[in-house]
Amino acid sequence: MKLFVISKNSNNPNLKSNYKKYCKVLSEVIKLAKKDHFDNLISNSKNKMETTCSIVKTDTRSKVNVNNIALMNVNDNLTNDSQIMLNEFNKYFLTVAESVKVEHLYDKNS
Repeated sequence: MKLFVISKNSNNPNLKSNYKKYCKVLSEVIKLAKKDHFDNLISNSKNKMETTCSIVKTDTRSKVNVNNIALMNVNDNLTNDSQIMLNEFNKYFLTVAESVKVEHLYDKNS
């Protein structure tokens, strides 16, 4: 917070540049920490699909609202049907969960 205030009130371009770099690094660290946390939750779960759905629900609660999506490209066709969009999101996240599960099994066998 102090760095933000200092850089905002400064005319020093180096300070502003350093602040932007710091923000990028911090964002990347946070993203990697979340990924590791979610990977650990899924890996240690007895019901990987349920855990994955819970993570998606928690992580996207305020970010994605299908009602706010006007159009979605599904199989090269634009649709505004919320049920079709929900099904596509569901298929995508189930695929991601399966991919994580397969990667985890592969890592254990290596």
